Amino acid sequence: MTDSAAQSLITEEQVRQLAWLARLTLTDADVAHFTDELGKVLAHMERLAEVDVEGIEPTAMAVQAEGNVVRADVPRPACAQETILANAADTEAGCFRVRAMLEESA
Repeated sequence: MTDSAAQSLITEEQVRQLAWLARLTLTDADVAHFTDELGKVLAHMERLAEVDVEGIEPTAMAVQAEGNVVRADVPRPACAQETILANAADTEAGCFRVRAMLEESA
């Protein structure tokens, strides 16, 4: 598929709508760039849709999960609270103390 054909799979207006939904601010140059890039992605997806998958079982993973386990999931003792808090910048009542991140509403 040519670049112009790939670009016709998505419009600049659609890219602007996607950016708005994702809360992204794009310049006109960004819109042009992503129109081209997303068009190429969609063109590739069209090529993948042409692949004959007759008789192939659908899968969610390329390998079975049980073959992917590295070690047994065995409970182990946790570190002592003093050890965990030893390098904390500030503590209070056995907990990490951090600066407030939210403002209180009036």
